[in-house]
Amino acid sequence: MLESGDAAYNIAIYGGDTVTVPRAGIVYVLGFGVVQPGGYVLESHGEQVTVLKAIALAHGLTSFAKPDHAVILRTNAATGQKDEIRVQIQKITKHRAEDVPLLSNDILYVPDSGGKKAMAHVGAAVLGMGTGAAIYRLP
Repeated sequence: MLESGDAAYNIAIYGGDTVTVPRAGIVYVLGFGVVQPGGYVLESHGEQVTVLKAIALAHGLTSFAKPDHAVILRTNAATGQKDEIRVQIQKITKHRAEDVPLLSNDILYVPDSGGKKAMAHVGAAVLGMGTGAAIYRLP
């Protein structure tokens, strides 16, 4: 009923009936390349959660993100090992690649660039020193 909205699926429940509710799946979005890493519940209202939707749930990418180095870590049911599925987020956003659906307990890892972070910190420090020097020299 929740997915279709059709009241015909609204079934009466009587004393002694057992109602079973499936557990909600969770997708994990991790790495310093996303604004708000964390676990996000998969809502099952007929829509598949994809990489882009998971990134939107994590409030987007940071300015230091390396979106084309993202991976999905998915447990292989046969071996129990984690498989890595490479994801090129920039290609997906430019419609050059298909958006990848996520499954329950998938981990989407978006790394960040240490070099970009270092350059930003150096730039901020230089700007701060320049501003300080300019203020100090004022009569």
